[in-house]
Amino acid sequence: MKKSGLFFLALLATAMINFSNAQKTPVKVISFQMPGEDGSNAGAVVWHPVLKRYYTSMIGNAIYPMAMFDAKGKLIGEETEAGHDLRGMWFNPATKNIEFNCYDEGGIGHLVIGKDGIVSEALIDVEGMNQPSAQSVGVYYKNGNRILYLNEMMEAVLYDSKTGEPVKTIVKIALGCKTKAEADGQTEDDILDEEEKRNVNSVQYTGIAKQELAILNVEDHKIELYDQKTGLMTREIKLPEALTLQQNFNFCYNNGIWWFFDKEAREWQGYK
Repeated sequence: MKKSGLFFLALLATAMINFSNAQKTPVKVISFQMPGEDGSNAGAVVWHPVLKRYYTSMIGNAIYPMAMFDAKGKLIGEETEAGHDLRGMWFNPATKNIEFNCYDEGGIGHLVIGKDGIVSEALIDVEGMNQPSAQSVGVYYKNGNRILYLNEMMEAVLYDSKTGEPVKTIVKIALGCKTKAEADGQTEDDILDEEEKRNVNSVQYTGIAKQELAILNVEDHKIELYDQKTGLMTREIKLPEALTLQQNFNFCYNNGIWWFFDKEAREWQGYK
């Protein structure tokens, strides 16, 4: 084959790779209207794969509402109190429970859910401060009883949900950096500037190879995905400009959907 033909094939292969890696702007696929009027922030949306229900809660006070929705976003049952000042929520396949972490020393617990999918109470299993900071929002990590948090040093860290004890640090996330040279060249002021652009209450876990860790960049209106081995950014997802983003809380990834809470509308909006 002539060199010109080989060159054309190489260009075609590169174009195909770039096309396959192209990220379409996510579109809204579902929304939940939170009941009641109490509270202004929400922590997480959780899909229960057995009951086929979504669970979510306002955060900030034990009396704020918790709600349950079907797969299409229809509210199920009456408004229920959260029971604790919740932060993160997740489904643990090892225990088959929806679990949660609370504000500060509130502990780690689980929801008691009947066969009808209705929450009857929220029980604390491990008391005390079992997270990096008072406002940490936990998410489920991979397998085993592991909770993933983001600490103040921008490290993704694991805690044991049974004991509340720290297990290990996965990686330090180099915010905004795509190469090691970029990360090594950051000053302390650079790092602080990067933190101010982002929602750093939590790091989301996607389970996607080399894109496991997700951070919301509020200023630049995008989701950033990071490799859990290197801490470097490997992908960006540009978000619709009309989408309302928050600097704290009100963001999560669950059931393959990116969730954003609109504080004025009191509505979770799911994008995919």
